[in-house]
Amino acid sequence: MPIYISENAFITLTLSAIETSTRYESTGLLLGHQSKDMFYVEEVIPYQLAERTANSVSVPSSRQNRMRRVFKNYMKYKIIGEFHTHPDASPRLSNGDKNWIRRNGYELEIVVAIRKRKEEKRSHWRYKNKLLSGSIDRYFIEIACWRVQDDKVAKLRIRCPFAVGFGFSKPI
Repeated sequence: MPIYISENAFITLTLSAIETSTRYESTGLLLGHQSKDMFYVEEVIPYQLAERTANSVSVPSSRQNRMRRVFKNYMKYKIIGEFHTHPDASPRLSNGDKNWIRRNGYELEIVVAIRKRKEEKRSHWRYKNKLLSGSIDRYFIEIACWRVQDDKVAKLRIRCPFAVGFGFSKPI
């Protein structure tokens, strides 16, 4: 089953990773819906008051519960998962990541890996090995999505038409 990432969700995922850059992890909620054959991530809400380190990010349960409660009654979308970043690393899941997503109550986890380059490199975004990857400014970014089903973790194919059409050409 593939996952569709909207323009708004893509922008928030990449900017959240760039904001904390290669120094700290970030995390947040994925808002959207699911059809019979696809997940749709329409919006992403980063946690602003997360406790961040280079290798982990945590949000106190009181803040998580507050957000879950609000989104049940407030938004047209439901919470369908979470995301977190991997600064200066790959989008693969660590054993700790796998354990967390098995017990957090959601089916989806997006991992945004970000690495800094010495100079700006312009590249088109592309799909490869179920990943979405490309560069923005001096950052190389890879996005992977993982799904928990029957206690197994599997990588999903990502579709983001905005990203693969995202160009760095100057306006006419």
